[in-house]
Amino acid sequence: MGIEEDRRDRLLRTLVRNLYNYHLQEIFLTVVNEYTDWSKPDQHPINILDATADAMGDALVVAPLIRTGNYHSKLHKSSQKGTFMYVFMYKLKKAIMLNAWAVSMVKMFRIFLGHHSSIRFHIFHRNFFQI
Repeated sequence: MGIEEDRRDRLLRTLVRNLYNYHLQEIFLTVVNEYTDWSKPDQHPINILDATADAMGDALVVAPLIRTGNYHSKLHKSSQKGTFMYVFMYKLKKAIMLNAWAVSMVKMFRIFLGHHSSIRFHIFHRNFFQI
């Protein structure tokens, strides 16, 4: 299971062509360079698939989320002390991931709702970042 480099190149070229109008070749080469694990001389198809999924996820999910957070923080700068995002980073099987997500959300909202007697904020310090 996985994909070969030519399939990755087609996917990323299509992504770049759909998102940008100029300097398409340079953007494509930069993306491939940044999402290639250069520590391994032989690229396994699974690693190529994972890197391609990371690149597409960053372009289609993470970047718009960051942009939205920046817009939100600029709009509400005077009325809020900050804009925060929560990053959920688990790479487990789906059932375990859903359970981990649910536990994480319960703990996080207990902190924000003020019911934090047994929960310390440092549990989440790596998952929050301020814009």
